Order: sequence, then structure tokens, then C-alpha cells
Amino acid sequence: MKQCFRFQLLLLFSLMLIPLAGFSQSSATRGSTPAPYPTLKSTGNAEADRVNHMKAVEAWKEKENKRVQALRSSNPGATNTTAQPGKERKERLAAKEKGTDVSKKSSKSNERSFTIIDLPGYPKYVTTGNSSVDEKNYQIAKSKFMDEHSDLYKKYVEEHSGNSGKLKRISSNSSK
Repeated sequence: MKQCFRFQLLLLFSLMLIPLAGFSQSSATRGSTPAPYPTLKSTGNAEADRVNHMKAVEAWKEKENKRVQALRSSNPGATNTTAQPGKERKERLAAKEKGTDVSKKSSKSNERSFTIIDLPGYPKYVTTGNSSVDEKNYQIAKSKFMDEHSDLYKKYVEEHSGNSGKLKRISSNSSK
């Protein structure tokens, strides 16, 4: 009997909490929802309709700005925007003004260049998404390296080709 009475009290108490929780949620978000954007209403006079619509839009903008300012003033620490750029962005902007490239990749997962031959100074295969351009750029950089460092390249080929005189390229998909 006592268990049945406890169950009834628990059920009654939980049913009373449901509307209370709904009221607290609705009052918390009441000021944060924007008013709907005004619609153009046609009365037959196009010029008057356009003027009335522009007035309604201006009134809506003022109301929306007041709402946004109220939200910002009620909890100024809750915004995720800052007026000052971060350290990394400052460095990028300074490098952009100087004309230098600071595109540093911090981890292997973000790296877009692949080492095909482990030889100091040998060019890497850089992927940009256009495989034909990537291959062309790699071949140009490779031939330039071979012209400038022919003795070093010939020595490397002799050591790593297994007497065939040809090197095998590692597929770029497996090194990702």
C-alpha cells in the first residue's frame, strides 16, 4: 500500500515538473529569437508598396540591432568572436604583406606533400587536387634537381635500383 502511494506521489510530482521545465526554457530563450523578416505586401500601388516595405525593413533592422545588443550586454563573455586577430593570423597577415609564404603544416594528416625519394634536396610531390598539374610540377622540379645534382642522383640510383638502373615510385595514396 505504501509503495503504491509513493508511486502516485512520484508521478504527481513529475507531472508538475514538466510544465515548470517548459516555462523556464521558454522564458530563457524568449528574447533570443529574431523577429521574422518583413514581407512585401501588394496593395496594387507598386511604388507605395516598395516604400512601405523599406520602412518595415528599417524598423526590423533597428529592432534586431536592439535585440542583439541586449543579448551581448546580458552575457558579454558568451560570444565566440574577438576584435583582435590571434597570433597565427597575425603571423599570416604579416607574411602576406611581406610576400613570404608561411604555410606550415603541423601534422602528418594535414600534409599535402609526399617524399618519393629520400634524398637531401630532392623535390617532394605536392598535391593540389589537380593530378595532371601536380605531376607536371613534380617532373619539372625533379629534372631541375637532376640537372643541378647529377652526380648525387646517379649515385643514389646505383645504390637503390638493385642493378636495374630504374627507381620505383611509391604510390602517393599509400603514404597518406
